[in-house]
Amino acid sequence: MKFSTAFLGTFARTTCIAALLTGVAQAAVADTPPALIPVERFAELPSAQHFNLSPGGDYVAYVSPINGRQHVFMHPIGDTSPETLVVLPPIDQGRITADISWIDWANNETLLIAYRFTDRIRGEEFTRTDMFSLNRKKGSKFMSMARPSKREKDEGLTSSRAQFKDRVIDMLPDDPEHILTTLDPEMNGKYEIRKVKVKNGQFSVVSDGMHGIQQWMTDENHEPRIGWGYDRTEFHIVYKDPDTDRLGDIQDSGMMASGEIELLSFTQDPKVAYALHLQEDGNHTLVTYNIPSGQIVETLFAPEEGDVTGLKRDPETDAVIGYRYNGPDGGRVHYIDKQIAGLKTSIDKLLPDGLNEITDIVRSQKMFLILHSSVRDPGSYYLLDLKSKQLSPITRTRNIDPATLTDIEVQKIAARDGLEFEVLVTKPAGSEAKNLPMVVFPHGGPHSRSSISFHYMAQFMANRGYVVLQPNFRGSTGYGDAFVEAGYNEWGRKMQEDVTDATKWAIEQGLADPKRICIAGGSYGGYAALMGAITEPDLYACAISFNGVADIPRMIEADKGFIGGKFRVKKIIPEGMKKEDISPVHRAAEIKAPILLIHAKDDPVVPFDHGRAMNSKLKSLQKSVEFVEMDSGDHHLESAEARLATLNAMEAFLARHIGAGTAAGR
Repeated sequence: MKFSTAFLGTFARTTCIAALLTGVAQAAVADTPPALIPVERFAELPSAQHFNLSPGGDYVAYVSPINGRQHVFMHPIGDTSPETLVVLPPIDQGRITADISWIDWANNETLLIAYRFTDRIRGEEFTRTDMFSLNRKKGSKFMSMARPSKREKDEGLTSSRAQFKDRVIDMLPDDPEHILTTLDPEMNGKYEIRKVKVKNGQFSVVSDGMHGIQQWMTDENHEPRIGWGYDRTEFHIVYKDPDTDRLGDIQDSGMMASGEIELLSFTQDPKVAYALHLQEDGNHTLVTYNIPSGQIVETLFAPEEGDVTGLKRDPETDAVIGYRYNGPDGGRVHYIDKQIAGLKTSIDKLLPDGLNEITDIVRSQKMFLILHSSVRDPGSYYLLDLKSKQLSPITRTRNIDPATLTDIEVQKIAARDGLEFEVLVTKPAGSEAKNLPMVVFPHGGPHSRSSISFHYMAQFMANRGYVVLQPNFRGSTGYGDAFVEAGYNEWGRKMQEDVTDATKWAIEQGLADPKRICIAGGSYGGYAALMGAITEPDLYACAISFNGVADIPRMIEADKGFIGGKFRVKKIIPEGMKKEDISPVHRAAEIKAPILLIHAKDDPVVPFDHGRAMNSKLKSLQKSVEFVEMDSGDHHLESAEARLATLNAMEAFLARHIGAGTAAGR
């Protein structure tokens, strides 16, 4: 077996703080025009992810690739000898190819590992998950955390048939031998709650659950207190009153029903929860909210600029230590724990020019894991040991020198109807960025966003000489609920017009050669690329869709079969239009530009049939189309092989249709 050795053993290496500062200063040298970076560097999976220190601080677990697939590594800190190193592969069993999705320590001896894979039933692909535990002692066996129910055992099953088996609702920090999970063994929308012994997977049923409730939240006493979900007709929220122990439907209570209040977790009082409070500008503040009375108790945090998104908790104690929010330069944390806040201030001085997050804490050992990231640096891990007063660099998450990458500029522009939105511009390093070929790169979702952070595709295209334009069109997250809701029922219309307006803005600014513009994207971004070629046939010289939506009627019909799908599809079709009016496969005859379609056969989010149908339609119309079929890769291009195939196809296609440009230093 060939191991990823980029960082193995680095936990044994320490760097004094003074020496580290010298290293940081050297890293901040001014840009020099970089040469072309091999495509394989961009396609590689992150060399390290999901770093987790054991609660005792003597072991570490993380995810790293071997031969293009993610594996779990577990070993004592400072010791990666064959006698102690444990390596866990992804799962390949018959038609099932399962990749690691997350890991976490249940206690000092036991690691939880969750897997994600694509399954196919009755011709439809969908996502499934599974979860196991593993003792850190080498040679230990996997233990399923989703054993079959009695009824399933009687049917001969050795594991639960539930679709999602990795939903942990409480890590039970006061009971490290158990966790609380929720799953649906009958697959009827009724999620039971289990108390699972992490050593062997044995469980007791805490609650049989309720029909129409798929999510549960516990209070600070680890009692399931509130649940929510969809039945066949509507959305429900149920709450267990601590005074009466009565579980009742509170769908019509105050600000929760209107969406003005979004619960996050409970305070010490089981009647009061931390919650996001929607403001008139569409952003959120953090408040405490009394559930029975339906009243706000106190406003805890209201940033001067930005949108509160959640809580930051101590990984060891689960106590709230900070508040998460989106600032002008991306995600940040406002720390309320005085010790952690002071420590964060010191870390920012040691590691400037980027964002620093304390991702793991072992207070008993005074050890802190830090992730430093920036637009150019996709992430570098450091271990801070306050006992020895040393800060140790562990690894970069990617094998690319940040000095060879380029920065992102953010501009605010106005759509044709006056709505303002942001666009991200990534220019080739060392280039004047005037009249260059450009790739318009709308994000997926559509209710997500392009953030001011490292994006391997954007950096790859910039390195190849293209200006990359990423519009955060209406419907994007991070700008408040009002901005998200402005995208409701605007697929193929105003959301698409925003992308067009951003493209024309870039032309007006002199960034782009109007004759050499391609539009590209994945998922919803792939849909926007195809619709761009349809609605603006003379604006785009080519279009690329990877794992993109192509058939709106097919998507809507399939989504109705999933829990909550009937409600989601109501937010797609614009008023006065039919679903075929916004469907690329139904409007393919209007396409003039060459099209590149890339699709993974195991995509559970946008099934492969979308790419296949679009390719067949374009070919029948004698349009210029190329179709790259990938046997695996999932919706998010989870393997290095899938990413390499995608980048290679994109690079060749862009070079043919808008010119390769002049990469810096070429």
